[in-house]
Amino acid sequence: MKFWSIFVAVTLTLSVFAPTVCAEADQWGDFGVTYQVIAGLNVTQNTYDNWAAGGEDALAYTLTLNSKIEKNRPKYIWTVTGDFAFGQTKQGDDPVKNALDKISVEGLYTYKLGAYVNPYVGLGFDTQFTKGYDYSQDPKVSRSNFLDPIYIMGGAGAGFFLKPNLKTRLGLAFKETRADKFANFYTDDPETPAEVEKSRFETGLESVTDFNAKLGENLLYETKLGLFSAFEHLDVVDIKWDNKWTAQVAKYVSVNLNILIYYDEDIVKKTQIKETLAIGLTYTLF
Repeated sequence: MKFWSIFVAVTLTLSVFAPTVCAEADQWGDFGVTYQVIAGLNVTQNTYDNWAAGGEDALAYTLTLNSKIEKNRPKYIWTVTGDFAFGQTKQGDDPVKNALDKISVEGLYTYKLGAYVNPYVGLGFDTQFTKGYDYSQDPKVSRSNFLDPIYIMGGAGAGFFLKPNLKTRLGLAFKETRADKFANFYTDDPETPAEVEKSRFETGLESVTDFNAKLGENLLYETKLGLFSAFEHLDVVDIKWDNKWTAQVAKYVSVNLNILIYYDEDIVKKTQIKETLAIGLTYTLF
């Protein structure tokens, strides 16, 4: 089965390259409540005045905010993460265009049953801040907006803490997609032309794998791979694979590369890829 093939292949591959677990204490870290909020600002600007070689004024900016709150107790660990990003570009006389727009929040409760296998319950959602457009058409066509669509995901099952920097979980899950004005793009069932469905609800199997590795003294790689297969078609796998490389070149200056690979044939029957490369300021608020 395709879902199981991907899950096993990813888990085994990452297990080979991840450091070995030394003790259960290292696995869970210190007890208590920890907070982490990292903000980033990246700006690119070009201006030309009587430039013989030619050129066009340009301005681009990206704001990011990554947060994590973790409550670690002897019997459980409760983690809430937030990933927020927004960016725009302006080229010459063209209007301002959205280049990056992301809201992603997830809560995960894990009961500490043993050193390696632990039950979990998770709930999260993905959406965006503002209206999104298809700029390939003239005039531009609106394709999305705040909470339109919104993806709500939840699941429960077993979490496997294989190594300190490698965690994976496998369980039963649901995935709900809600849309309003743009339901015809995201939730409508083409087999019922007389009705426009504004919600699509699926139940199935989920797998989420988190891995991070320090590739150099100032270079960090983080990846999160989410798989979902609905019971109605277990041979089809929805994939959301988020990869981040962060190079800290100075105390407050970093280079960030983000590659997001997304596949959901209910939306587009092709693999979607988004790549963002940014150089700018980062600051750990707390």
